[in-house]
Amino acid sequence: MAQACESGALAPDAGNAAADGGGYTSEPVPAKEEDGLPVFHLGVADDINDDDYTPATLVYAGREYSGVQAKYRGATSRTYPKRSITIKLDKSDRFTDEARGFRSARRLVLTSTFDDNSQIRQRLAFELWNRFDPEHIPIQHFNAVVYLNGSYHGVYVATDHVNDDFLEQRGLPPGVNMYKARLKEANFRLTDRNGEPKQRMRAGYTKEEGYPPAGEPDAYADLEDLVSWVATSSDADFRDNFSARLRPELMHWLIFVTLSQAVDTTSKNYYLVHDPRPDAPDPRWRFVPWDFNASFGQGTSTQRRAPDYWPLARFARANRLFDRMMQEPTLRAPLLQRFRATMQDVWTEDEIALTFERFASEVALAAERDELHWGEIRHAYFSTRSDWTSPAKELAYLRAWLPARWRLLAEQVAE
Repeated sequence: MAQACESGALAPDAGNAAADGGGYTSEPVPAKEEDGLPVFHLGVADDINDDDYTPATLVYAGREYSGVQAKYRGATSRTYPKRSITIKLDKSDRFTDEARGFRSARRLVLTSTFDDNSQIRQRLAFELWNRFDPEHIPIQHFNAVVYLNGSYHGVYVATDHVNDDFLEQRGLPPGVNMYKARLKEANFRLTDRNGEPKQRMRAGYTKEEGYPPAGEPDAYADLEDLVSWVATSSDADFRDNFSARLRPELMHWLIFVTLSQAVDTTSKNYYLVHDPRPDAPDPRWRFVPWDFNASFGQGTSTQRRAPDYWPLARFARANRLFDRMMQEPTLRAPLLQRFRATMQDVWTEDEIALTFERFASEVALAAERDELHWGEIRHAYFSTRSDWTSPAKELAYLRAWLPARWRLLAEQVAE
């Protein structure tokens, strides 16, 4: 693992200081910013893996953090040459960057942009969710350059890590249950992705936090009750008890993924949060989104998706919860009203354009450098695609795609 210099920088390992293809070389200098973005200088152990945290070093904004650990993360990205990484910090030395919304983070995720040469799809999605409603659980985010063991490693998206500490910092009580939807079986149906009966209603989920912990009896009891209720309750029961069981953000979920064309965040890649205590101040289920490499005109393997791909009706069929909300008139009407209001008042075309241009401007230089470093490797990895763009052309593609998507959906939800 790279060692920290006296200055606090990470000294490059032998042989790792070669030019990266763009005229840059790794220097043992704790740069706070490069190409307009903040820099993470991360050193990891040779045995870093997906299962357990291993010792690491971290310098950010001129500060060297103590007690740092790291591990790889990701399902689809498990085989990417540019891996996503979770950083775990000591309780007494948490990550802080108040200008970017991080005040005391115990864990931090560095998400690979290997499958998105625009560098900003993940950020656009999280920004949409955060602004959608002030009652949502927000995900903080920013682009950054990463040096790994002293060598340039490219542009990443730094985000919150969704865990118990994250939830408590956002006002939720300690010990709430949190489940992560990892597989497409997390579709609120009685059947799996292939139409076969599920053996358990918890299929597709893992328990990340809460009591009883995973592996103990009744660990998934509240989740299985929820999935069963969505899948099998009578129309009257679903209508009359929807608001008592689910917070509005479960309805917003459908609007959100439809707007962003996040096709892979409909039956997996999300979190459900629930306080199961009998005296819980708010016993309703909550929702937190995650993972948007397939969004905003791009599929899971970077393929092009036109603005009219997956209209609202297609998203409604992708998840039993969505389907039932759209079929029940007393829920469908306010859902569509909120859809229209969001597009007219919160995320107008002008607001989308302003946010997009701000993000695009932030990453412009860094994206070109990342392309020099990773472009040929990216093209070889996603070998079925032949219509690759430069970062600037990918941003131009998004610049045209966004208003086209918004206008199509405005027609679909019109009164």
